[in-house]
Amino acid sequence: EHLKALTENLSEPGLTGPKTETPAGETPEAPQAPQGTPSAVAPGSSNGMVGAPVRDKDMWSTPNSEWQTHPNGLQTRTWSAGDQNGPWTEVKRLDGTTDRSRTYTENGQNWRETINNDGHRWRYREGGFEGLRAEAERKGSTTIQVPGPNGQPMDLKISGGATPQEIQRVRDSVMAMPPQARINARDISLSNDLGQIYSRGMNQQPISGVGGMAGNPDGSMVIDRNSLTTPGSANYLIHHEAGHNLQARSGYDVTNPIWSANPNSVSDYGGNSRQEDFAEAHRYLMSNWDSYWNSGALLPGANPVANPAFTGFNSSPTSTKAMEILRLYGWDPSFSR
Repeated sequence: EHLKALTENLSEPGLTGPKTETPAGETPEAPQAPQGTPSAVAPGSSNGMVGAPVRDKDMWSTPNSEWQTHPNGLQTRTWSAGDQNGPWTEVKRLDGTTDRSRTYTENGQNWRETINNDGHRWRYREGGFEGLRAEAERKGSTTIQVPGPNGQPMDLKISGGATPQEIQRVRDSVMAMPPQARINARDISLSNDLGQIYSRGMNQQPISGVGGMAGNPDGSMVIDRNSLTTPGSANYLIHHEAGHNLQARSGYDVTNPIWSANPNSVSDYGGNSRQEDFAEAHRYLMSNWDSYWNSGALLPGANPVANPAFTGFNSSPTSTKAMEILRLYGWDPSFSR
């Protein structure tokens, strides 16, 4: 059943893995789009890190099965593991990229663990995006209205038994985006302990909790509710995940060579993959929207200032990257407001 679900999900539209974003896929990006693309928590947070185990990078040496080709063209094979958590399933996509993943139970919790084509490694609770969203909805949902694209009222659904303070913090973060971007953050589920992201190397240390999952055309995302502690940390995560959703909704191809790793990304995290570069550039534009939309930030010598509230940015995106995202929102370079 795990293999069946893995291969079927990989064939669906909207994939962000090395995709990814991850991730689609890539940095941490899950191999299956419906599961969502994991993103790290805002810098300085230790969410999801309590009791997270260290991982041994070299858990396998040789595959223990031959490649099997599936009707959708994907290929799979299994690898034995050197620990007690069971074998890995490796999936080769049509573009030749691969991911390894497995599911197991640890201390009563079911996990899905993934190592992608770039060597990034993460795990999140079994059931992935849909499981976490269903769990949040069982705890209760609140729907409020905010101004959306073209000035029309838009429903904003917040699940997870949110407190009045959490509802206000989510609303403020969505409202901090321009109206045309809010459609990419219209269904937000709050959860806890989504998973961990690991460092590279022999003994892979957990370096961050998974702060959110996105990459869905319907504007849905799951975020760690502990990231709502300040306006800056809420914007950091929600505006980033909205970027993944924009990519999925628009079908934008991040294999465009303008999207690349460090030192060309706006942040260290954005340098992990093309998908994360896109999402981080999107997050930057949300903090500088008026300047870019009015074209001023695209003129020679313009230097927009990022929102001072907890950004994590190293630089502004190139004009080419900015224009790519602006065009997805309907920006026309022939006019200036």
